[in-house]
Amino acid sequence: MASSGGYVVTDQDDRVVSVNGTAEAADGLVSATVSNTGEVIELSLEPKAMRLASGELAAAVRTAIAAARAEARESAGVPPADNGALVDLRAELDRVGAHAQQRMAELSNLARDLSARFDRI
Repeated sequence: MASSGGYVVTDQDDRVVSVNGTAEAADGLVSATVSNTGEVIELSLEPKAMRLASGELAAAVRTAIAAARAEARESAGVPPADNGALVDLRAELDRVGAHAQQRMAELSNLARDLSARFDRI
């Protein structure tokens, strides 16, 4: 995997529009350019890339995109993702989601009970 580096894209007034990163994989057969927001700007496949097995080509595309994304984030000054923190965040979101579902069920039951009481009045 080779990284071509990151670069800044500016508008006509020299304001930063995006910071992109470009990287290659599979000995340069696959090239990707990705913005610092993670958007794939360009994906290039050399004709010889079509000779790779489908799994190998897919892995090369993923590798090039991941490397380009890392290059763009680094060029933009964004720290690398902390997967441990993401796992912790996902667990916390799951816990909050389960709690919210429980509370919604309780509120639904309360609304049903109140509706039944009003029906008797």
